[in-house]
Amino acid sequence: MALKYISAMWERYGLLAAWPPDTRLKLGDVGTLHDGAFRKVAHLSDETLQIPFRTEVSHAPGSVDLSSESQTALGMDASGEGVEVSFEFSGSGGFVVQADGSGGRRIKNLDAVGDAIIDRFYDGIWRPNWLVVDTVIGCERLTAAVSETSDASLEVSHAPEEAPGELPLLGFAAVTRKSGVALWHPTDATPLYLATRLESSWLHRVLRRLGLSAAHTEPVSIDAFADDETPATERVPIAALLSADDDP
Repeated sequence: MALKYISAMWERYGLLAAWPPDTRLKLGDVGTLHDGAFRKVAHLSDETLQIPFRTEVSHAPGSVDLSSESQTALGMDASGEGVEVSFEFSGSGGFVVQADGSGGRRIKNLDAVGDAIIDRFYDGIWRPNWLVVDTVIGCERLTAAVSETSDASLEVSHAPEEAPGELPLLGFAAVTRKSGVALWHPTDATPLYLATRLESSWLHRVLRRLGLSAAHTEPVSIDAFADDETPATERVPIAALLSADDDP
């Protein structure tokens, strides 16, 4: 269910999608990935890591309005009691997501943070499969609906004095019908983000030299050999979220 949503958000906005959609992320959160979901395990400011960082404003889309091909129908019915908005889905994993009031922030000194991550890795503190959230896009309102069956449907109602605008899934008064749909509508959500990790090809070479597999997740001792290659960090690619298990 998550993979279609995550892939589509990347293709439209070039950003990683938080899953589930009501996940709240903060700059400096450290964690792992599993089935597309970020699982927090620490923060850069924790006593064990002590990695300082500065922040700055980042570009953000003014709003989010995206639906899958299997979200096949959108209907509106106005009456004296308000406006009902209905969504029909033709397949499992279909979705519609809308958000407004977005704003972004990012880690300003990301190069210095990357150097500190490498130092903590050499010290046996930073685990091979950890990543850090370096950019967060927040929004004031978000609603996401994802179909769990092939014939899912959703209907929401708006009060007469608050008729739906261009994003009709936002600001509804009540859910009047929901069948086979997972629905999230948090406030102050962080639906999009970017993250940084140890550069994968360098990391895998290090692990191989230590006789460990690429899937190794425990702290390692680096002084077992002379590392003649320059360590580096990289932005987490979309493929890491789409893999089935934790990706080093």
